[in-house]
Amino acid sequence: MSQIQTTDPNIAQVEQHDQTKPPVLTAGKVTPQVLRDWEDACLGYYFHKGVADDRQVRSVILGLKDFCIGDWYRAAKTAVDNLTFDELMEQLRARLLKDGWQHGLQKEILSSKQGSLRFNDWQNKMGATNSLLVGTTFHITTTALRDHLAANMHHDLANECDDNNAHEIVAFQE
Repeated sequence: MSQIQTTDPNIAQVEQHDQTKPPVLTAGKVTPQVLRDWEDACLGYYFHKGVADDRQVRSVILGLKDFCIGDWYRAAKTAVDNLTFDELMEQLRARLLKDGWQHGLQKEILSSKQGSLRFNDWQNKMGATNSLLVGTTFHITTTALRDHLAANMHHDLANECDDNNAHEIVAFQE
């Protein structure tokens, strides 16, 4: 069984016995990352099982173990079953995530500093967090993210970058 673990026992978990079985989102607090993990597990399940678009929601909805989602589903079963998977995810984000979650993640990224973290670890964390904002107005462009990383890296690394003319590198990946 695949399970994506968090360190907080109150946070919901994604469980999936194998990719040919629908994933389960356990009861608990749902974070943007946990919801993304469940979405990715669903997409893997659809791929491996060849689930048709019009059956996707029905094939995974009972794997949502949050009681509020269960109540919502029972009250609006026909409407929910007729949602596309993208529409379901939009509804779940609205129902399970705290209002303003996108702004909170953007603020977390833009207020971060490298500190004592290795640069690659810090950069990867910022990129992973920013990926949760894709498709929203809060997503940070690669140019803006590059500028933020350059402005907030550890001063020793910034000096080394200045000495090596790193400011001339314009591609984010480089």
